Parts: sequence; structure tokens; C-alpha cells
Amino acid sequence: MPWDGISSRQIKDLFIADTTYQTVDGITIGRYLFDVLDDFYGHDCSNFETFIATLETILNYILNATNIGGINEGNTSFTPAILKLKDEIDSLLTGKTIDEKRIYCGNLFRHFVNLVIDRIDEYNNNVLDDKFEIINNNLIAFVKYFLCRNYSVKFYTTNYDNIVPQLLRESFKVYEGLYKSPLLDKRFNFDLDAFHIARLSHFNIHGSIFLKHTIVDIQYETLYSSFAQHLTHALAINAGNPSERLLFSPIITGYNKTQRMVNKPFNLGFSALTNDLNDSDGLITVGYSFSDPHINCILSSFTSWNKAKFIHVTKYDGDFDNPSNREYFQLGSVTQIYKREEDNIWLHDINNRKHIYKQGFDVFLSNNLNWKRLLE
Repeated sequence: MPWDGISSRQIKDLFIADTTYQTVDGITIGRYLFDVLDDFYGHDCSNFETFIATLETILNYILNATNIGGINEGNTSFTPAILKLKDEIDSLLTGKTIDEKRIYCGNLFRHFVNLVIDRIDEYNNNVLDDKFEIINNNLIAFVKYFLCRNYSVKFYTTNYDNIVPQLLRESFKVYEGLYKSPLLDKRFNFDLDAFHIARLSHFNIHGSIFLKHTIVDIQYETLYSSFAQHLTHALAINAGNPSERLLFSPIITGYNKTQRMVNKPFNLGFSALTNDLNDSDGLITVGYSFSDPHINCILSSFTSWNKAKFIHVTKYDGDFDNPSNREYFQLGSVTQIYKREEDNIWLHDINNRKHIYKQGFDVFLSNNLNWKRLLE
């Protein structure tokens, strides 16, 4: 967010306002489906990930319901046999042939993923602008502070941009799990030792706007490109549950995250994260809502809590003891914090090993006294 990144709410508004796909009544697909979701939940609580999950569910239903010729449990999900589409969803496909339904649902999914990619690419292209000079220099100073004290610094992000490598590569060598190559599209190097020994590394564990799925030699492979990539084709990947084929997406969103995270190249990032956590002296989480169970499980299980210091950087005015504070409450699924003292800047646990910083990432980076808590 300090680099003018887009919020989850803004992406939802983007989906609602987009007029590319509309119902026969002229309502945008975004408005239409969010109204269906809000009616089901009883209030406005769904976000863009819920929306993408809805599109993927519709797509998977249609692809399996319209399979013909030699279908069996190995190539077709059982879902259409026991579920029926709601009338509201079925009305979107009224008058379309089987082929048109498959194409329409595939186009819907790709279109809204590409909307996210375009909006992220928009702010990602501006992070080196002069107006960000202070925070950019502070992030470089932050990394240098720990490297100069003989620590390794490992970045893992659920965002889809490449802000960190952009800012750091002018000053440092940043390892991203890629083979060295002069080509614009680089292959991933599935070598955990190379990741582990890197002094400075970065990985987008939930995917990146720079990923592309393309033919390499005689088979498909996911590459890391030098430019943002649109999702252009409906290509099946070797991921998902048995008989439930997932289509490639450069970003892991929606409700199929655990199925996608075991597929290349995402499994490289999660494996490296697990490996690094197990050997870490300090962990900083930034702006993380603790709402991804698969990440929470990894953080909880593999962080060296007996030795690692922990700082959660957030932006919040409230009190840790307030039960309405959802973010703090969910933090407990990763590690328990027993408050010793709290003010409007910090919360410290009783052992002074775990801390919550409440003034935001940009302010956190502005003072190296904040960083020293990982070493005290």
C-alpha cells in the first residue's frame, strides 16, 4: 500500500464497474454475481477472491457438465451429478449452445483475472518514481542493515507484483529461484539448496503477473517473463483434486489455493518458505491478515518459535483486547501472544520476543530502532 497498491475493496469495485460482460438486463456481471453472493451471505462480506472462486466454480461445473464421449471418474468431476446450478447462474447462459457455454465461462474467468493483472501492472510500473524515493531508500537500508550483520534476508509475498526485486536489484543480487538467462522468459530452478544459501531472495508464493504457461521443448511449462502477462488460453495444469482439472492461472486466488500451491512453480516457493522458516532467527509479517489457512499452518508449524523473534507490522488504532479486531484474533492461529504492554505504536508480549507494530510499513521502515527488536 505505501507504493499506491490496490486494495481488495478497490478490486471488487473494479469488477462491479467493468462493463465488458453484462446480463440480458444490462447489469454488469460483477454487480450481478456480487448481488447473488451478498443475498446468500446476508450482507456485503464477499471480496474479489470470492468472486474469482465463483467464476472458477461455474467454469468447472460447465466443463464437466458438458463433457461428452467416454467420460469416467478419471476425466470428469462428479459435481454435476449431484449439484444443479442456481436459476440465477443458469440464466447467464440462457440460449447458449454447449460449446458457447464452455467458451463464455472460460472467457469470464480469464477476463477478470486479467483485470487484476492490468491494475497491478499499473501501480507496479511506478514504484521507482521520485515520489517513492524515501520509502524505497528505507527498504534498501533495511535490507542492508541485516546483510551487514551477516544475516540472510528472505522475502515471501502473497502480492502479485515485483516491487521488492525492482527496488533491490540496483544495490544487491536478488535470487528468485530462476536460472540465469539472457532470454526475456526465464525457467525456474527447483533447487532448494540454491534458495536456502542465497543471502537475499524473493518469491511470489501466490503467483505473479509475470508468469506465463507456454510450450518449452515438447511440453508446457510455467516461465517467469520480463513483462506482465495476460491469461490468454484455457490450459489445463496437473493440479487439483482427482478428475477435477484446473486451468492455469498466473495468480493464486479464489478458493483453490491449496490445490494450486502444490503445482509448479508455486511448490518451489512454499517449499523454500518452509525451509527458511525452520532455520530463521526472525520473522516479520507485513500487512498480512492471517486469513490463509495454508500459510498459517506453515508459519505455525515450521517457524523456529523457540529462537525466532517475531514482528507483525500492521496499521491499526485499536486495542489488542478488543474481540472485534479480526486480524489480531486470527494471528492466534499462527502463534499466541500474551500482552505485556501496548500503546498506539507497539504491542509487546510478556517475553519481549513477539511484537506488533501498529503504525504501518512505511513508518516502520523509517526508523532502524524498529528493526533492532529482531536482534534484541
